[in-house]
Amino acid sequence: MPESIYNILDNDSTPQWKRNLARTIRFISNLGIKDNYPESLKRNIVLTNQIGFVLAIQAFLISVVILLFLPTNAFVISWILALQVLVGGTLVANYYGKINFSRQLLSLGLPIVIVVSTIHSRIMFPEHVHESSYFIPRYYLLGVSIVPLLIFNFKEKFNLTLSLGVQFGLILFYNTLHKLFHADPESMGKPIMQDGFISISAAFGTAIITAGCLFLIRQNFQYEKRISLLLDDARSKNQKIQDSIRYALRLQSAIFPAKSVLMNYAQEFFLYYKPKDIVSGDFYIFIEKPNYLMMGVIDCTGHGVPGAFMSIIANNAIKRAINEFDLVEPKDIILKSAEFVMHEFGKDSDNNIYDGMDMSFCTIDVANRKILFAGANQTLYLSREGNLSQFKGSKNAPGFNFQLEKGLGQIELDYKTNDTIYMTSDGIQDQFGGERDKKFGKKRLETMIVEVAHLAMRDQCREIESQMNNWMNNTEQTDDICMIGYRFS
Repeated sequence: MPESIYNILDNDSTPQWKRNLARTIRFISNLGIKDNYPESLKRNIVLTNQIGFVLAIQAFLISVVILLFLPTNAFVISWILALQVLVGGTLVANYYGKINFSRQLLSLGLPIVIVVSTIHSRIMFPEHVHESSYFIPRYYLLGVSIVPLLIFNFKEKFNLTLSLGVQFGLILFYNTLHKLFHADPESMGKPIMQDGFISISAAFGTAIITAGCLFLIRQNFQYEKRISLLLDDARSKNQKIQDSIRYALRLQSAIFPAKSVLMNYAQEFFLYYKPKDIVSGDFYIFIEKPNYLMMGVIDCTGHGVPGAFMSIIANNAIKRAINEFDLVEPKDIILKSAEFVMHEFGKDSDNNIYDGMDMSFCTIDVANRKILFAGANQTLYLSREGNLSQFKGSKNAPGFNFQLEKGLGQIELDYKTNDTIYMTSDGIQDQFGGERDKKFGKKRLETMIVEVAHLAMRDQCREIESQMNNWMNNTEQTDDICMIGYRFS
């Protein structure tokens, strides 16, 4: 409800009759509204109720004027019928949740009732036919033709077209009834007739319709103001949330390898890292040890803030396994990391947390020119002289239900100069896009690696990013993306 209604009810100095009127308007306006309805639907219901109520008051006032000036109650019967249809039907339909039916009843039922009740009056009381019997409903019919524009938005094309079409058809049909009422067709376009009564009634009817429209415009303005305040509040809260997430990004960035370390390997290494949101559930490892170089890609459950929290836990577990226990082999690092993750998740047995992490991890034995690899739900790709080989990891990922040793193997490979290895999370192959909005898929990923493998590492990263952007086009990013490549010298 508009704020002004609440102001009247909350102000103790307001006269009692105003408080009662405001309470009545609020009751009628809110009829059919439920707390779980979205704000836009609530507004639509309130507007429909208020339009029906205002038009009913207009019909009642015009009925009073007709009753005072015409020696028949035919029109009074017609307008009372309109009152029943509008107030009774509209409000009852809204009360039972038939929102669309209520609006159709208001936009279609009103003009139909006007035409039918006018013809009914002519048939029932032929001896009291007067030009005003024709022109007064015509003015009202023209006035209510704006109702569909008030209660339907332009996205509801079917409802809006149907209502306006019926309104226009009824107006054209009504214009053909002038002979039935002995009305002068040359006067049909004149809003004020020569007859004094018609002049007064036309002016009075126009004033009533204008007053009703002004009331609805004012109510709409109050709603626009309220929505504007809600939007401002939402923007403020969203800004605070965004600021918090950006600060969380700074915290998460602290777990990533130092840029100075990566710069030392700029010719041999590339990183394609693209979070779905500001922070990510994917991260990468790049650690230098005497005679060893360790690197890996880790894909934690989820993305955004939940994924970021998980990534911090996983990163801490991996670094503890390497630094505190001096582990070198990937299998041992993964198993020890799994212990730490399970311990963190298993502190409270009542919390059934089933999050985990997919990962691929390599240790490069520089002295012996060997690659040690172990993975969980990820694959190691090796490009050698234009051929691409793949080495799959275990299907068992570290997490709450991780079973130690089960299915976790380790692969040892010799590497040659210009061999290139690639590790990636599933963000690339799960990305939707293309002409048919399908997943990028594993085959396209392998083809892309083969196509770029001959390029310099920096150029490989640029080409992969370009292909992914072209594939995504305007499609929303599906998941976090993290891919690394390393060329042996």
